[in-house]
Amino acid sequence: MAPTAGLRGQVRLLLHLRKPMLPSPPPPSPPPPSSPYCPPPPPPAGYVYIPSSPRGLYPIDTYDSDSSLNITPVLIGCGLVGLMAFLVILVVRFKKC
Repeated sequence: MAPTAGLRGQVRLLLHLRKPMLPSPPPPSPPPPSSPYCPPPPPPAGYVYIPSSPRGLYPIDTYDSDSSLNITPVLIGCGLVGLMAFLVILVVRFKKC
């Protein structure tokens, strides 16, 4: 027995209604952007990379970091000399009165 036109219409209607319920395949993911910039390789041990400089790689000088510690006694000494000078000025000024 051949299906009738009404049955064909119902089958088409059911297929049409069912299509939106089927999960649609995910859209294709875009290819990752290709960056023309490649970061420089890490510097070797004992060197630092400075991108804005003409050479780029500079050795790490340990004496610079050690010499920065020598400024503390100098600042303390200058502060003590300034304090002593201030006290001498006060003593001389009030001694005249």
